[in-house]
Amino acid sequence: GADDYLTKPFHHHELLARVRARLRIKALEDELRQRINTLYGLFHLYVPTRVAQLLIEEPNHAMLGGARREVTILFADLHGFTALCEASKSEDVLDLLNFYLTLAADAIFAEEGTLDKFMGDAAMAIFNAPLAQPDHILRAARAALAIQQRAAAYPRPAHIPALDFRIGIHTGDAVVGNIGSTELLNYTAVGDPVNLAKRLQ
Repeated sequence: GADDYLTKPFHHHELLARVRARLRIKALEDELRQRINTLYGLFHLYVPTRVAQLLIEEPNHAMLGGARREVTILFADLHGFTALCEASKSEDVLDLLNFYLTLAADAIFAEEGTLDKFMGDAAMAIFNAPLAQPDHILRAARAALAIQQRAAAYPRPAHIPALDFRIGIHTGDAVVGNIGSTELLNYTAVGDPVNLAKRLQ
């Protein structure tokens, strides 16, 4: 496990030079490790956690295309948001969105759903992908109920108005994987179950 060595007899100047060199390398390794940890943290903020873990473990999954499988799709959207936007400052709208979308995301994560994306005042989640969940329908239903309960009961800052979520859930076969371009990918589900869940919402 040694990184370097000296043979006897050794000169103390050479010993000090080797030690300084190893210390410089150690400092660079520590800095590199810290940057990698920062990148992993940022990666998990912008990519669903389960998808991020899959890509880190198997980078060959980062390509266009997908596979057909049964999934449960959940859409949650804030009722009355558009009218509220028209009468509010953009900064207040951002605070409102962050508050309610955090409630929705936490409920989805609690049921181990994959948060696909935020779309304005809406969130889309996939259950049973990328990891299999035999009870994915139940998980989506529990997440939906939790979203509505949290929106109704969670303590709100004074400047956040009371809003509720409209939610649509549908189960069926969809193609799940990466869409977009070779420059920018988005892990998502495509198919009629997605469209129907959105319409139900």
